Amino acid sequence: CPGCFRASVKEISEKLTLVDTGVRTIPRGTPHFFAPKETPQQELVNDVLLAPWSVCADTCPYMVAVQLSLAHMAKERNLVRATWASVAKTHVWPHSQVNADFKIIFVIAREISNRTTSEGPPGVKAEADKFGDILFLGMDDSYYNLTLKVLSGFLWVSNYCRGSKFILKVDTDTFVHLALLIDLLIHNEHRLNYSIVGHVYERANVVMRSDRWAVGQDVYPIAMYPAYTAGCAYIVSMNALNMIVALAPYVPMLPIEDAHVTGIMAHEVKAELYTHRELFTYFEDDSWQRCDVLWDAKVVGTLSGG
Repeated sequence: CPGCFRASVKEISEKLTLVDTGVRTIPRGTPHFFAPKETPQQELVNDVLLAPWSVCADTCPYMVAVQLSLAHMAKERNLVRATWASVAKTHVWPHSQVNADFKIIFVIAREISNRTTSEGPPGVKAEADKFGDILFLGMDDSYYNLTLKVLSGFLWVSNYCRGSKFILKVDTDTFVHLALLIDLLIHNEHRLNYSIVGHVYERANVVMRSDRWAVGQDVYPIAMYPAYTAGCAYIVSMNALNMIVALAPYVPMLPIEDAHVTGIMAHEVKAELYTHRELFTYFEDDSWQRCDVLWDAKVVGTLSGG
């Protein structure tokens, strides 16, 4: 229904650009470092303590959002459910229609300080029973396990939501203009069939050896990451996601989730990267204002901005 799209979608689509494969070339380093190994290097987590019973049970939505959360963050999950993700139940967006179905999954894992119960902190089981949108994985929650947590969440979606077209990975502190995003994906569905979409860091992706994002040379001996998408919000087509989760056990896993999933893994499965530098957000994006969402100038924005 082209006439149902937001008026801005055509203009925005013209600025959605494919990242040059030359820019995406893997940086020079140890020969064959990125090549998949013959045997699994790690397994994705199939141990599900609580499953999101309301997601993909009868039909698969057009898009599934995967948001990492911590077991004790019920307040933050309720805020997301009450704001942009309310579309999952209401199918309503202010002053416009939403042109496809959508569901959200909150992925949590065992907090290291609370391993005594398989259901996590008090209230998690009741919350999961009420909303049906919690995926509780049988793994330890830690920053170092972030990549494993994301890919294991993707594995569940790949197994149970095969009919969905796109998967949105989104952080807790990121707001999504869902009506605009879905229109953008529908309008460009054919060319985004095997892709990852977001704010792409194309150059100067230096590997940090100290501080919060430190990765040791023993883990990653190369000085640069390939081009990758900012991790606060990116979209993966189901076709690309299926290939990524199938190959993931055979590629040594880095703790920097966005660089690993949308950089290294995307390169290995030959998924295309699309970018729109103004429309999508990135870490410490402080250039946007809340009214940008109203004017269709931003499809996702972090709370560090606005």
